[in-house]
Formats: sequence, structure tokens, C-alpha cells
Amino acid sequence: MQDMAGRLADKVRLTSDGHKAYLEAVETALESGIDYDIAGEGRYRPGECVGVGKEIIEGRPDPKHISTSCVERQTLI
Repeated sequence: MQDMAGRLADKVRLTSDGHKAYLEAVETALESGIDYDIAGEGRYRPGECVGVGKEIIEGRPDPKHISTSCVERQTLI
């Protein structure tokens, strides 16, 4: 935030999810030189999944073997 603050020529508007680290960083780096608001309330929550689809990009993979489970396990989603 301090790096960004040093590169701003004009007052800006910033919206975040209200994560405590963001609140503190913005306050420390930008003080009153920003219009800052929070979208949503309370603790950060990831967006709600509204759908999942499978799409073949190239070749002829068997659709019953299309899965993200390996990646999800590696990233612990």
C-alpha cells in the first residue's frame, strides 16, 4: 500500500472486502487521501459457487475423467 500511495497523483476510490489487513494497510499508507469503502459485511467470505461445467478445449478426452480433484487437493480447496 505504501508503494502504491507514493505513485498516486490524485485522490482515488478503493473498495475491499474488509479484511483486517487491508483496513490497517490502507489507513497507514493513505490516511485521508482516499475514499475507501467495504463491500459486504463482517469477516471475509469467498463468493458462492453458482455452477460448474466441463468444457473440452482440445483433443478428445473422455468427459467422465474430466476433474479438478487433483488440483483441489494440492491447493486444499
